[in-house]
Amino acid sequence: MRYELIFSVGLIFLSALVVSGILRKFKVPSITSYILLGIALGPAGFNLIDKQILSGADIISTVVLSIIAFILGQNFSKDNFSKMGKDLLYLSLFESLGAVVLVSIGVYIFTGDILFSLSLASISAATSPTSVIMTVRELNAKGKFAEMLMGTVALDDLWSLIIFALILALVRNTGDPVRIIASFGAGSIEIIGAVILGILMGWTLSVVSKTIKSTSELLILTLGFIFFNAGLAIVLNLSAILSSFAMSAAVSNISPESFKFFNSVRSVDSPLYLLFFVLAGAKFELTMLPTLGLIGAVYIVSRMAGKIAGVYAGGIFVSVPAKTKANLGIALAPQAGVNMGLAIIVASVYPDEAVGTIILSLIVGTTIVFELFGPMLTRYALLKNTT
Repeated sequence: MRYELIFSVGLIFLSALVVSGILRKFKVPSITSYILLGIALGPAGFNLIDKQILSGADIISTVVLSIIAFILGQNFSKDNFSKMGKDLLYLSLFESLGAVVLVSIGVYIFTGDILFSLSLASISAATSPTSVIMTVRELNAKGKFAEMLMGTVALDDLWSLIIFALILALVRNTGDPVRIIASFGAGSIEIIGAVILGILMGWTLSVVSKTIKSTSELLILTLGFIFFNAGLAIVLNLSAILSSFAMSAAVSNISPESFKFFNSVRSVDSPLYLLFFVLAGAKFELTMLPTLGLIGAVYIVSRMAGKIAGVYAGGIFVSVPAKTKANLGIALAPQAGVNMGLAIIVASVYPDEAVGTIILSLIVGTTIVFELFGPMLTRYALLKNTT
């Protein structure tokens, strides 16, 4: 029996409760509190987290990302999707691609490493839905801009998962130029296969759920399908995250009471999110700070520039107010859960383990920056469009 492991989990939960409560008084987001706590408790700090837990961070990441993807998929019911319209499709696609393109170029100019640049770029497209949603709720923001912001966040996470799946296939093949086309072909198959698997699992979940009567049984059934679907996707070399997203979207369109699935998962997901962010922080390498400061600055500037420029580029194809084009990209600054999870996955498969660690540490570091200042920028953009 590894008592150190049990001790570590208890320490993480209790410490997170205390630290987040204290830092909340200084307007520090809970996600940032968890990351900072992870740095303090991990090898870079007091080294109080059991190594066995740290070694399983990639598994925890897959689980948490699958849950996040499942909850995000709720937005893709037929009714919600028709409300979004082509405007959001264009804006979200272009701002996602804008971040990917400019981060790729910026980091490549600085490092000269195309695989490293693409790996960071594949993580940059996603926006933290939690931070944006919490800011919108805090301001009680209403109106077209707030609706467009929420829809763009949901869609840009979908685009980011697709882009990530394609680039991850390239990373797994060590960037060999001869295999680049085959890599992207494999990535496309991975995406299509994940979507098909997710739809089949979503249909099955909807059918089986009709026999469930109690709330507790529904929670067990939903989590069971999320975990089983993710595990099966991994066995089949498919994207577990995309498959979970597709399963959720299928449930949303098939089951008339799909909200029950999502409400049940939300009742238990907080401890998993907490553990996920603390462990991500624990993997942060303080010794890399001098290098991360330079590359991190390039990543932060190019990611923000890409999202802002991408919204303007998308605005060429759709009719949106000038104020929306000027502020939507700014509002998409927050970076957290999805980005962190993708970074952990990249780090676990990157050909050079040391470089993979640098990627993860860089995303952890920039996430702290984005989570401290991102919600402020979102708040600024919302206020500019509601006054």
